[in-house]
Order: sequence, then C-alpha cells, then structure tokens
Amino acid sequence: MNQNWPRKCTDALVHVFGPIHNVDVYSFGIILWELITGMLTFQNIIAVQAAFAVVQRNACPILPNDCLPILCEIMTRCWDANPDVRPPFTEIVEIDA
Repeated sequence: MNQNWPRKCTDALVHVFGPIHNVDVYSFGIILWELITGMLTFQNIIAVQAAFAVVQRNACPILPNDCLPILCEIMTRCWDANPDVRPPFTEIVEIDA
C-alpha cells in the first residue's frame, strides 16, 4: 500500500474488520503478495481509495498464476471478508509451504 497510509484508514479498517489482529492478518496477506510479485498493491490509487475499495468492495490483489497453491490459499484466507475466519498467526506459521 501507499507508504503514506493515513491513520484514519487504519482506524476505518479496524472499525470494519474488527480487532487489530484481523487487520494484521489481512496486512500479512498483502505483504506476502508484494513479496511474491515484487509489486506494490493498489499502485494506481491513493491510500484513501484503497481503504475504501477494501472496506466497501472487499478488494484484494489478483493472485499470481505462478504462485504456489499453498501461498495462494494463505493469502486468500488472510483476505477473507469475514475477519473472524481469517487464520491466526499461530496457524499460519504451522503451514508447510
């Protein structure tokens, strides 16, 4: 995401997605995507637009075709629209990738 991610966007995500753990897991999925692709997410829009897209439309990056299926599964689960079903980090670190 944009390096100037405003505090208000983070607050909005916490308000919609629930406790900070759920936002951290979502963010972990985004960082994983950025590491795999070598690209930044939501490059063509400003941070406020990205936050709106995530909150209102459950926007997330397109999974790369050449990505290991297990990593695609992790990212997809981290971005689940229902924050309560996102995996806890204790589960993520136990996944054999």
